[in-house]
Amino acid sequence: MLKKGNQFKRNTVRVLTNIFIGKPSKKVTKPIDAIRVKSILLVRTNHRLGNLVLITPLLQEVSTIFPNARIDIIAQGGAAPILFKEYKNINQIILLPKKGLKKPLHYISQILKIKNKKYDISMNVVRGSSSGKLYTQMAKADYKLLNDEDKTALEKIKDFKHIAKMPVYRLRLFCERAGIDSNFSNVPKLDLKLTSDEILIGKQKLKEISKTDAPVICIYTFATGTKLYPKQWWETFYSELLQAFPGYTIIEMLPIENVSQIDFKALWFYSKDLREMAAIIENTSAFISVDGGVMHLAAATNATTIGLFNSPIISKYEPYGGANCAINTSEKNSKQVIDILKEKL
Repeated sequence: MLKKGNQFKRNTVRVLTNIFIGKPSKKVTKPIDAIRVKSILLVRTNHRLGNLVLITPLLQEVSTIFPNARIDIIAQGGAAPILFKEYKNINQIILLPKKGLKKPLHYISQILKIKNKKYDISMNVVRGSSSGKLYTQMAKADYKLLNDEDKTALEKIKDFKHIAKMPVYRLRLFCERAGIDSNFSNVPKLDLKLTSDEILIGKQKLKEISKTDAPVICIYTFATGTKLYPKQWWETFYSELLQAFPGYTIIEMLPIENVSQIDFKALWFYSKDLREMAAIIENTSAFISVDGGVMHLAAATNATTIGLFNSPIISKYEPYGGANCAINTSEKNSKQVIDILKEKL
């Protein structure tokens, strides 16, 4: 019944998108002056931690290409204002309720914020999001980047499938057609823009936990569904980690569920504050985690992040930038993971 309900929801949104009456996007017929672009809407109708952190490269790209633009973001849940609080070019974050039908008045009030404002550009951040396409189309914007432009051009780009990089490449293709200089080489890495004060407090908290000046390796052992590694795997890995890095302190970051796949054998810390978590990670030498939101949170810091994957979706979600990397544990055992960590450190 749940699957049928979700499918009905997707089909309904898709139909609404197709029949929605609104002005179509302008076609680029002459060069656009990037300096004169003042207002941009980014649509990411999701509340999950990782999915929100993954749009930070796009936020940085927009800031670089359109230095005078103010950004509105459509998101869900309460994490977005926390994650993006240091992005000074953000004007407002429009938070839709997770289940709009249960809060219709709140939902309508938020939608009116979109309808009552004029944008230069609206953009659906992630391909395949019917609701994202709907809100992008709904906005009063001159140019509307939905989710199906330039498929052929994108497929020529080596790493276009990465969920954080694809919207950046899509924006660059739009700029190319519009005569806007966006000839940048590397896609920006994930970044929360932690402040120096946040990082200093994170350093102090980490020292309180470790009670030593030794460098720290942090592990995150929890995941949901098929991403969860068995306790035996983590216990073996933790034991090998202790032997391989005697000069390091090993600390476990606990999930909101307050559980541990190594039964709390390591020093640990627990926090619900996302920026505090990131600031502590920032002060570690390496962060090792299964694929998930906290892995992306770590990748948005300067700590070396190693993501553990047991499925073939690495190219879409791998942590990139710096010394970050992804490891397919269906091909490499725990000792080989240790060897890779040694190379990184």
